[in-house]
Amino acid sequence: MIKKIIHNIQAVSPIIATLMLVLISVTAAAGFSAFVATQQEEYERTEALQQQKELESIFFQSITPVYDASDELVSITIQLVNDHGNELKILAIWLNDYQIDFEQPSLSSLDLILESFESITILITDPTTELLFYDPLIDPITSNKNIVINIRTQRQNNFEKTFHPPTSVILLDIKNEGTGDVVFLDGSLSNQQTESSYLSTWHWHIIDDQLPATENNYYGRYVRPSEDLADNNEWTITLTVIDNFGMSGASVVTYDHNG
Repeated sequence: MIKKIIHNIQAVSPIIATLMLVLISVTAAAGFSAFVATQQEEYERTEALQQQKELESIFFQSITPVYDASDELVSITIQLVNDHGNELKILAIWLNDYQIDFEQPSLSSLDLILESFESITILITDPTTELLFYDPLIDPITSNKNIVINIRTQRQNNFEKTFHPPTSVILLDIKNEGTGDVVFLDGSLSNQQTESSYLSTWHWHIIDDQLPATENNYYGRYVRPSEDLADNNEWTITLTVIDNFGMSGASVVTYDHNG
């Protein structure tokens, strides 16, 4: 009797093994099919997003930030262009992570639907009320900080650009012209920091430290001031450079020719 049972078990074992192998194969095939389906869905989703992306394009034309005496942002003008043949609708815009509140009376009249290649100018004149949750006492936007503009459209595309302040570098080029030394102001090593930007303005501000009321302004990458910087006075020289997007950077030196 025992021998018969053992014989029956031995006869069944190959069948069970075969069934288990089939089960494993089916499970593996199902898992692989699910993996392929997931990959296919991800690919199709990526393709769809790319197609949506290709239907829209925004060109960041310029920004013009204005800062007060304490170097805090008091206003900013943002100019955008729908750089595509399709209509584009802006759902939201963030400035340094603070969403612009288009419900404010000063902004509510803006038409955020842009026709093909249409431009829009957004003027923020009161950041504390027109930027949601912005508190200059906690996180002020100052001239030495980047400005990041992020735009969300109806097609759920995000367009973002970071504007970096340019770097101002002052060089004093001293030349002897026979009658004495002449100091030239050289801003040629100043440089832009934002992609596709270039410096458009070099603004020199010179103050005689002995006569603070005496000051002059000059414009240019390389200038010869009318002041005799090689005399015995001390001079405070400020160079502010501005790029084509409206971002600015400044540096200051105190110069004493005999120092």
